[in-house]
Amino acid sequence: MAYQPKSYRKFVATTATAAMVASAVAPVVSAAGFTDVAPQYKDAIDFLVSTGATNGKTETQFGVYDEITRLDAAVILAKVLKLDVDNAKDAGFTDVPKDRAKYVNALVDAGILNGKSETRFGAYDKLTRVEMAKIIANAYNLKGDDVTLPFTDVNDTWAPYVKALYKNGVAKGKTETKFGAYENITRGDFARFVYNAHNATVAPEVISVSAVNSTQAVVTFSTEIGEVSATNFTVDNGLAVVNAEINPNNKKQVTLTFNQPLADKTTYKVTANGVKSVAGVELKEDSSAEFTYEIGEVSKIELTKTTFVNGDDITDFVKLTNDKGIDVTDEYTVEISSTSQKINNGTVSGVTTSEVAYVQVTVKSKSGNTVVKQSDAIKVTLSPIAVTSLVGFGLGNDVDNPTAFKQAVQNGQLISEMKKSSRPNLELLVKDNNGNEKLLSANDVTKIENLTPTVAVVSKDNNTGELVVDAYSTGTAQVKLTIGDFVTTVSFTVKEDSKIANATLSKSNVYFNTANDDKAENDSVNVNIVDQYGEKIQATVTSNEVFVGKNKVGTLTAKSSNTNVATVTVNNVTQPSSSLPIRITEAGKGTATITVEFKDTKGNVVFTKTLTVTGKDAGAFAGYVIETDATEIDLDKDVNLEPNDDTVNFTVYEVDAQGNKIQPVTSGVTLEIQGYDKNPEVKQYIDVDQNNPLAITVVNSNAYKTFAGSGTLNVDVKVNGTKIGTKTITYKNTDPVATKAVINTVDVVIDNDKINGFTDQPLALLDLFYGHYDSKAGKYTIAPKLSVLDQSSKVIDWDTNQPGTLVNTDSVNNIVFTTTNESNVEISNGQATLASRKSSGSFTVVVSDVDTTAVADILPAPVAFKVTIVD
Repeated sequence: MAYQPKSYRKFVATTATAAMVASAVAPVVSAAGFTDVAPQYKDAIDFLVSTGATNGKTETQFGVYDEITRLDAAVILAKVLKLDVDNAKDAGFTDVPKDRAKYVNALVDAGILNGKSETRFGAYDKLTRVEMAKIIANAYNLKGDDVTLPFTDVNDTWAPYVKALYKNGVAKGKTETKFGAYENITRGDFARFVYNAHNATVAPEVISVSAVNSTQAVVTFSTEIGEVSATNFTVDNGLAVVNAEINPNNKKQVTLTFNQPLADKTTYKVTANGVKSVAGVELKEDSSAEFTYEIGEVSKIELTKTTFVNGDDITDFVKLTNDKGIDVTDEYTVEISSTSQKINNGTVSGVTTSEVAYVQVTVKSKSGNTVVKQSDAIKVTLSPIAVTSLVGFGLGNDVDNPTAFKQAVQNGQLISEMKKSSRPNLELLVKDNNGNEKLLSANDVTKIENLTPTVAVVSKDNNTGELVVDAYSTGTAQVKLTIGDFVTTVSFTVKEDSKIANATLSKSNVYFNTANDDKAENDSVNVNIVDQYGEKIQATVTSNEVFVGKNKVGTLTAKSSNTNVATVTVNNVTQPSSSLPIRITEAGKGTATITVEFKDTKGNVVFTKTLTVTGKDAGAFAGYVIETDATEIDLDKDVNLEPNDDTVNFTVYEVDAQGNKIQPVTSGVTLEIQGYDKNPEVKQYIDVDQNNPLAITVVNSNAYKTFAGSGTLNVDVKVNGTKIGTKTITYKNTDPVATKAVINTVDVVIDNDKINGFTDQPLALLDLFYGHYDSKAGKYTIAPKLSVLDQSSKVIDWDTNQPGTLVNTDSVNNIVFTTTNESNVEISNGQATLASRKSSGSFTVVVSDVDTTAVADILPAPVAFKVTIVD
């Protein structure tokens, strides 16, 4: 309902002496009164009837599924096109009745269709789909020469017309490859194609305007509307349009909101221009209609909702309509009486569990002295929270608000599955009856029914105020949750806990140069363990015993087939890691096989891995070999258990002529990165590690939010200043980085009473860019005009708790803009206010630059938009 000023309300807390339940059943009305019209045909047939093109086959039957004759199609089309049928040249057809010949003559005269012969029109022949395509394409001058048809049943004669309809969205095929070219068309489909063609070519025109309440009116257009704004409308008598919204259920209708109430018994003229149809056809000339607003008498009293929550003021949801269906709520005061003590002066409070109450609405004149009308007792439900839909749910850590919830889902921190031994929170994001999103607490849930208690149970944790999940077996878990009158069931998967299931070895061969007799060499090989889901699993090792968390899960052993060649030991690992090292020690010449085996606590072998150790005297030095532990750097921010993938380590070995390693080179090795010339800024982010000259690494801690590039770098490896080889390393950033600013340049109208609920609130100019977010309502009262895109052209969401801050922790720190063309406004100290005694004013904002803290100059070119402020 329209907003009702508090000064117009008077509240009385009394108890109703009688309780009566009022109910109403809405009738079902078919299109134009026809009973055989399915929903997909309704708009098209309504359109034909409204133009006077047809009245149907009978008063109650349109004949939707009957095949249409050429004559009936001609009459309908001529009427829709409003052709001059009375002055058309006689086409000379002998099979057309005299009373209908003028319609056929007009179509032939206009070049839209022709007969089957010079004297025969084929009046009572059925119209085929390709014939339909031809006459509609001609009637509306549709073209489609550049289209390739997917249909195999359309020959060259008819293809241009079918292409025209296909390109303009007028008609589709019967299947993906068949147009149904020579099938007869039904009356319903013919109506749809005429309607679609009309919408694709004809600019919208204003048909009528009618008031819906004291501050709103509905404009009905001739075609469906696809694009509209408040600036497309003007109104006389000092009114201004502050908002224009297309009715999603009837796109021919646009609801206008005015800056001040309508006056009783006053006629207003609404003019539209610039409105676009769904097909993109723009209204380029003024189109107007008038309406008269009359308060009249109250005919109906109703509540727009019947479930109320703590803090609701029931008077906000009283709707009064007069005998013409106009909402006149703002013209009266109302009083609420109730059977419940939890409704005081119309306000609900103290509700902890759902309960039923009855209320009575008393309507009085604005002065509050005269009772105009009283309702019967109306049954209502009182609830801790009124939920209308479940937006989403997730298992994971606690989150505090809708923005944090959505970010956690995006980051994979809230998911729809859990491990059996984990105890995650169940987070629920819902939408209430006011359209606001809310994150539920455990106290909001009035009833929990665990439908699969042997799989998992959801309960309330009184210490944290959260819903928590305890699992008992694997499978699909379901829980039914009641939140006031809203009931929903969520399903999630319980998986087995991660356990060590497989591994890979970091090396398949180890070579020792036994010519170095002064000491035995050592080498390390990592056993990289994964769980049954292929994910890395963290473990510790003590004396060959492997632990995941505090639980022993098995033993890891390593044996050498020839201890005269090499011996092997499993290292202890004190910090959880997915890489468990084994140490191989040189013993002598020959070949040995190292077998790595993991057994679970029951002695079952989980995996066995082997590698070969070779010990022999290497030949004379012949060159070098370069090895790296990775080939790619990701500049993203490593969090939780994400791999540390921002460093590549290099190792250089001396080798003989056969490639046998003689020994590692431990001094004189340097790295030099080539390729900065292709993207010089990379040097700010990737360079040789200052603490390790044999590694290249990310050298800027803010790289994850400042660098959006990707590419390759060639790393030259030098020994004592001489280049011995080159390794190619790729780089990228998988985190979002601000790369482009986009400004919505559509003109905007702002009501300064609705920015934050205070009358005549100044407009902070930065709110135009960041938006003004009402955290209590959970929505923007001013939508942000600035969008920041990442390197994948995806919008980076705003952190609604901190204006100008993005969810990637970057923030906009500079917007260079000026204002010009000020009319009836005063702009000072970053705020805009209406000039004294002015009800509307405007100015233009010119934006030339946008910078974030991390990235500068992200606005490609200057832009401008107009702002209108109304009181």
